[in-house]
Amino acid sequence: MGFTSPRTSPEYIFTAGILVNNFKEDKLEVSVLKKIETYVLEWLKLAQEQDLCVHFPIFLGIVKTLSHAGFYLSCRKLIEEFKRSSFSNLRGLLDVEVLLCRCLLEIHEVDQLPLNLKNSGILFKTAYTGIASEYDDLINMKLMQLEFFINMCDQDKSIVKFDEVKSMIASRTEYNLSIESRDISLQRRLTIFATISRFSLLASRLSMILAQVSESLRNSKLSIKLLCSVLRKIDSLSGFDNMKTEATHLLLKGYELAFTASKRLGLSKDAIHFVDEFTKLNSSLCRSPIKSLNNFIGANYLMYANKKSDALRQFEMGRSDTWHSKFLNLIELVTCISVNFDLMSAECLESKRKDVISLLFARQDSNDSSQFVVPASQISGILLDVESLVIKIFGKGFSEDQQDSTNIFEMLTKAVLSVQLKLSEVEDSSAICNVIQMLDSSIEYLPNTGQIDFNTFRESALSISVINHCKDVLMRCGEGKYLRYLEIGTMHEINTLLNRFGFLLSFFGSPQQDDLKELLKTSFLIKDLAYSLPYDNQKALMTTQIFSAAAPLLPECGNAQNGKSIQDLKEKFYEDLLQLLPVSWTVVTLDICQVSGDLIISRLWAEADYPIVFKVPFDRREENKRNFNEYLRELKSIIADSNLSTKSTVTSAIKTKEDRKMWWKMRFELDSRLGALLQQIERSTIGGLVGVFGNFDTKVEECRIFEMELNKIWNAALGHTQETVQLDKTIVGLFYFALLYGQSGMSGFDLLADLTVYTAEQLQLHTRLKSGFVKDNDWIISHVSRLCVTRPYHNDTDHLILIPSHTCSYVPWESMTCLRGRSVSRMPSVSHLFESLARHKDQMKVYKDGSENLLYVVNPGSDLIKTQNRFKPVFDGLLGANGVAGEPPSEEWLTANLYRSNLYVYLGHGGGEQYLRSSALFNSKSKTEEQLPTTLLMGCSSSAYQEHGRLQPSSNIFNWLVCGAPAVMTNLWDITDKDIDIFSLSFYSSSGESPQATLKTQRL
Repeated sequence: MGFTSPRTSPEYIFTAGILVNNFKEDKLEVSVLKKIETYVLEWLKLAQEQDLCVHFPIFLGIVKTLSHAGFYLSCRKLIEEFKRSSFSNLRGLLDVEVLLCRCLLEIHEVDQLPLNLKNSGILFKTAYTGIASEYDDLINMKLMQLEFFINMCDQDKSIVKFDEVKSMIASRTEYNLSIESRDISLQRRLTIFATISRFSLLASRLSMILAQVSESLRNSKLSIKLLCSVLRKIDSLSGFDNMKTEATHLLLKGYELAFTASKRLGLSKDAIHFVDEFTKLNSSLCRSPIKSLNNFIGANYLMYANKKSDALRQFEMGRSDTWHSKFLNLIELVTCISVNFDLMSAECLESKRKDVISLLFARQDSNDSSQFVVPASQISGILLDVESLVIKIFGKGFSEDQQDSTNIFEMLTKAVLSVQLKLSEVEDSSAICNVIQMLDSSIEYLPNTGQIDFNTFRESALSISVINHCKDVLMRCGEGKYLRYLEIGTMHEINTLLNRFGFLLSFFGSPQQDDLKELLKTSFLIKDLAYSLPYDNQKALMTTQIFSAAAPLLPECGNAQNGKSIQDLKEKFYEDLLQLLPVSWTVVTLDICQVSGDLIISRLWAEADYPIVFKVPFDRREENKRNFNEYLRELKSIIADSNLSTKSTVTSAIKTKEDRKMWWKMRFELDSRLGALLQQIERSTIGGLVGVFGNFDTKVEECRIFEMELNKIWNAALGHTQETVQLDKTIVGLFYFALLYGQSGMSGFDLLADLTVYTAEQLQLHTRLKSGFVKDNDWIISHVSRLCVTRPYHNDTDHLILIPSHTCSYVPWESMTCLRGRSVSRMPSVSHLFESLARHKDQMKVYKDGSENLLYVVNPGSDLIKTQNRFKPVFDGLLGANGVAGEPPSEEWLTANLYRSNLYVYLGHGGGEQYLRSSALFNSKSKTEEQLPTTLLMGCSSSAYQEHGRLQPSSNIFNWLVCGAPAVMTNLWDITDKDIDIFSLSFYSSSGESPQATLKTQRL
């Protein structure tokens, strides 16, 4: 649209206003922005005081629109020039001063802002007339002061200002949103909603600074709730455009904060919901730098959740508009790396990395008001996330020389990234590369009581010094002032690195045993915290309500204080281990090392003072080795094919006898593939180490005699010229269980052979014994196999608790031959196990004879008639049974009855989540002290894991455990209805259930 050049004061401001208004439909080019600035400045030169007053609303609309679009420097320039004019209306001056403060807050202009905040205060006092609506202005001025202190990361002043604002709001009845008042106009009511929502957002930011992440999420949710209410109210009203725009921008910030908090809390489904809402809302904005920035932010958040196609779409939308901004160029480049990371060559990645570094340290032209500028801290978290990806693959980062962050979350992340870089440099150095190869090709365990004589590696002293320094840096992360700031992902990284340093230092013979044990205890506890925090955080959100019905709808924020340290938690952890864990139980965790790809197995038992940690090269006994990721791909392929074969579209096509034969052939082939895969991990990786799943009690007389006899055999094998050796009790236990396993009819010779070779290598490596010292291995195996072991391999009192990492959760470890017939359970963490044992120690019963209720839901989809016919008579014959069959239960009925029941049985499709949403389950739990009952979810894939990229995986079982179910039986993948029915009937029969009698008491 063309314009004749303006000549008069009104023409200048009107033309500028029209150009800005057109921006709502079309992109505001830099040339147009400069025209707007020129016209406004000419207006200011030519306008008389009366003209300024008449046209002030147009000017205010222009600068507000520029501010909402992200042109903060341009807005600042125009306002500062306006303040030099003869305009004297106090209310108008206050409006532009407040807007200027908001612009300065957005760009974190900390030097100028205190003076402008002071000027705003003076103007407010001068213009104050005492009308009620001016109290809203006062609150918003206080909120700007609070935001300034938060931007400065001044915790003490922020807390004081927060308390002041909250007290001011709570003192006014009109700010109590739980009270309806007809005396307040709609506009004022909506203004109050918006004010409290802004306060809640700032409270969310402050809570995050204080590491009160659950509180931060609650506050951001409160803000989101209020802002959505505002937008719904004004959606169809005219005259509220400015409020709608401001509410929309606040809501976008609310979704950002909620995503970050959910990610840090490990609440993946919440995080995904908030990023979806964020991108959807951002799509409603006019084309602007803010919208482009949000596109890039959304793309990175979506990549976190592994939603690649959506992330690419957001990335392309963000780069479709080019803006004059170094900052946007930086985040576009970082986002490009994030969304294309898997496709980038090493050369391309290195080029992009150098470009990022160049932009990070490029100077910004502070005199160019057309630039889009926001503080780098706004994307620093994204920058660190992408940098961590680059370091893992490339061994180099972005910002080695950047200044320390005032954000402790980011400071700790940077510390871990720095340690990763140093580890990469050390392991790639020529001084110890041969040692690394030896380490990565051998089985190792910690703490190893042997010492390695590395006289040939004296040049590695510097590397050992670097490793010790890095280890100390990570150990400090467990201090009380830092531990609460660690994100769950960072905890996993620290656990991986500490284990790696432990194996490296042990391999070099460097650490003292006590130091090594402390490292193991710290590493294990940090890992267990990472496993348990998502559950603990969800419970914290359930049990603490955002507000009560009688209180004003206001945010909460605690005081700054140090939390417990790892040392504090360790003392409680091992006290619980001794007091709560039955002596016949063993806890085994399974994980994959992200550095070496090894299987990491940790073992605990009731009287353990520290965990035993094994590092086992994956597929170690195969010539054509494959890594765990390849193994996992094959397993997921089998599960996908199995799930497909049970779909109704496949089974309904079986019409003939030949069709049935072909279907069963396919099923048997899948079963064979899965069996071969499990056999591979058992034979080629675990091998003779089956004893890691057992509990070798050295206080038992048989075990003491076995240890003595085994040492005699090995010393005899060494010959008279060798020094006497005493096998570590960990090795003795492995031989004991390998022998037990062999006597139970399994391939005992193969297990003992594998263990003998491993022990011989350990003796050569960790002592001064020379190679070739051992007699024929067959001689050792023969003599060991004659040792007396009388206890059964399957003991009724023994119980194994498996705690697989998210990566290892897909593997059906329980179905390995060495674990079949044994009592095995899974738990999400040792801490969760302790909590469950403490709560149910005296009442661990599935069902009491008629005195408590059994709740059942059978065939709620009305399409499993045979299942209903098999099981409804069974349940009808039980005293106290209550349920529905052949129809869907209402959510209200389920939540009302679940907490009154002692056992819940679900026989339908999936895990029943289609009839009971997680939100309803959590909401009902927050209103009762009761726990969910023992639960049997006997549907296809009732506990299948859903991966969410770098967010925590989720599973339906999470909801039941969070709400206190002592035990949950589920299926990892799909099986046929008939198979589930057969298995379920077998289970009920073994539990003592029959149609004629009540279910007898059965201990879990």
